[in-house]
Amino acid sequence: MALLTPEQVNGQKIVQVAFVVEDMERAAVHWAETVGAGPFFYLDEVPLTDVRGPDGEPGVFEQGLAVGQWGPVMIELNRQDRVEPAAASEALTKPGFGHIAYFSTDSEAEEERLVAAGAPLLASMNFGETRVRFHDARSTTGFIIEHYACAGAVEEVYRKVAEAADGWDGSNPFRPL
Repeated sequence: MALLTPEQVNGQKIVQVAFVVEDMERAAVHWAETVGAGPFFYLDEVPLTDVRGPDGEPGVFEQGLAVGQWGPVMIELNRQDRVEPAAASEALTKPGFGHIAYFSTDSEAEEERLVAAGAPLLASMNFGETRVRFHDARSTTGFIIEHYACAGAVEEVYRKVAEAADGWDGSNPFRPL
């Protein structure tokens, strides 16, 4: 068995670290000025569909987000407006460190693996045609895990953010997506 480096989960590279914030613009400017992350691209309302709770029941996931690049990792700043069911809300709406994310080549198999490892599904939803899943691994790792395939709208966002960061001069750190 190959040893995993700290930036990997089950052999998958961590591509994003997310934080729940109250003011996306203020947080983005702080990240840009403090550590040079950015620029940050924001959406006041993220177009998520088919939101489901852990048992497949209909859910709600209303949020704004800002994403910027910090070296090889995307930083996501979330403003959580409304999240249901209650278990997902409790886990995903507290200000501070939110979750890590990685790409999964087989999201259904990865969901099964995480559940079997003691990280139950909190919520799932679609961003474009990509299914996004959140798992509660706080009892073992101390954080939430998000995974999804890198395709379609997700791939486009990652590409745009990384390209904008390449050679960025620090100006205009908060921009519409």
